[in-house]
Amino acid sequence: MARPEEPVDHAAPYAAFALHLRKQRAEGGSPTYSSLARRTGYSVSALSQAAAGRKLPSLDLTLAFAKACGGDGARWEKLWETARCQDTARGDGGLPPEPRVQLAEPPVPTSAETVHDFVMCLRELKAWAGNPSLSRIEKASQGTVRRSTLGDALNPARTSPPPWRSVVSLVLTLLELAHKQGRIENSEYGDMIVQWMERWIRLRPTLPAETGFIAAARPRERSTPIVHLRRPAKPVRAPEADISSLEIISLKTAIASHRARLAELEAQLRKAVTARELRLLDRRSA
Repeated sequence: MARPEEPVDHAAPYAAFALHLRKQRAEGGSPTYSSLARRTGYSVSALSQAAAGRKLPSLDLTLAFAKACGGDGARWEKLWETARCQDTARGDGGLPPEPRVQLAEPPVPTSAETVHDFVMCLRELKAWAGNPSLSRIEKASQGTVRRSTLGDALNPARTSPPPWRSVVSLVLTLLELAHKQGRIENSEYGDMIVQWMERWIRLRPTLPAETGFIAAARPRERSTPIVHLRRPAKPVRAPEADISSLEIISLKTAIASHRARLAELEAQLRKAVTARELRLLDRRSA
């Protein structure tokens, strides 16, 4: 069990600012500092010091902390500026900028055991891709996922996984943004999507009506064959099946069958990205 956080010393110079940070963290689901470190790229010690109230953290660290907990960047920039003005009046300096620890690999929900863990991993992927705004993600997705839908999918208070279409669109868009930064190759998209969907299946075992592409891959159910017996026989009762288990098996089978299709889609995606870049160059040169 994690050690309880020490209470804020109300005599500390930035006690009020630290209390605001702690309140934002509680509203964001009270993630651990280790989880925040993975999402923001800052060290655990820097994050815990920011919420201690003894010194004023940098603006970058403050915004990363607040946004990782679902806070509004503009509001926190104003709060930080107010605290900095008090800091200037006292002549006391804040913490030096904390170097960010850039994660090499994109987060995947392989260890997510709850819906909350799954959503937190989505938020970590967003932070890993440069923490783009919801408006930028919507624009980069070319309208395949709306801003309101993104906010709902990234809500830590969710009790069920986001719709699979939202998950796929969000993950693909974030990977594409990271690809433009030279962080990942688009040939890795397929494996990433499979890992996300496999975990989504575990967290949502029943097959919803919206999973059209998976349902289409399932074998058609055959009607019960009529068996003509020479003599009467007692009807054989079919063993009771666990519907949830059958749904999971069907979804896993469908995902496995789509691996080859994903390779084709990746090739088409690369061509589409190249064509789009060429069109942009043509417009700029015109």
